[in-house]
Amino acid sequence: MELVTLTLTDHSMRSVQMGNFVRRLLTIGIAWLHGTGCLSVTPRRGGVKIEESFVQSISKGSTTGESVRSKLGAPQSITRAANGTETWTYTGWEGRPATIGYGYDRMRSRSLSLTIRNGVVVDYTYSTSDSRP
Repeated sequence: MELVTLTLTDHSMRSVQMGNFVRRLLTIGIAWLHGTGCLSVTPRRGGVKIEESFVQSISKGSTTGESVRSKLGAPQSITRAANGTETWTYTGWEGRPATIGYGYDRMRSRSLSLTIRNGVVVDYTYSTSDSRP
């Protein structure tokens, strides 16, 4: 068996040290950016999470306001009309933060407005908006 001896010159040693320094600097920089949220791609949400499957299950004349409240929570706004009907409004949004810069790469908002009479849903409107820069 032959023993091989490797001798590093002063120049090659400095190159290895510089490479290690750059690697550490990049690691620290990426960790800092991620920690500040600049590299975060986790979706963000606000308001109420309105699932389309729930909206499709709403039946005019039979779904109760209490069943809506148990699924979505208290309405964000309630408007009462003189004839006794109430309009309940729920809104929510979700967005994926931009990977470069500020703002969002994609933003989706949802709105559900229900007309409640005598504790029962008599009408509703559901809308979505999907925007991309």
